[in-house]
Amino acid sequence: MQSRHTKLKIGIVGAGLIVKKRHLPALYQVEDVKIVGICNSSYESSEKFCADFLPDAKPYANWAELLGEPDIDIIWIGTSPYLYATIAVSALEAGKHVFCQARMAMNLAEAEEMCSALCSGIPIWSPCFAHRRMDFAEAG
Repeated sequence: MQSRHTKLKIGIVGAGLIVKKRHLPALYQVEDVKIVGICNSSYESSEKFCADFLPDAKPYANWAELLGEPDIDIIWIGTSPYLYATIAVSALEAGKHVFCQARMAMNLAEAEEMCSALCSGIPIWSPCFAHRRMDFAEAG
C-alpha cells in the first residue's frame, strides 16, 4: 500500500529582502513544502511579491487573516524582530508551526511568552533560539 504524501504549506509574514534573497531560494529546494500565502506591509506589496516571486500564492492584507487559513501548516515570520512575539504567539494559538527568521524575541519576557504558547505542543523554530535563550538566562 502506498502512502499519500502531502506538502507542508507555508504562509510568510514579512516579505522583505532577507526572505527574497535567502529564504525563498532555500525553500524552493525543499520538495516537501509549498508557499501558499504572503502577507507583507500592505496588500499591494503582498500582491507584488506574489506576482514577482510566487504567482500561485495568495496575497493577504494582514497577518491575522493569513493565520486564520486552516490549510496553512507553518507561519514563516520574516518581519522586524519587534513583531515576532505577537505574531508567533497568535500563530501558535492558531495551531500553526512557527519559524522566526532571526532571533527568537526581543527580550526574556517575549521569549517566555512564546515558550508558554508552546504548551500546545506546536514547535517554534528560530536559528538563534539556543544562543538567545542563553543570553536571556544570563541577563535575567
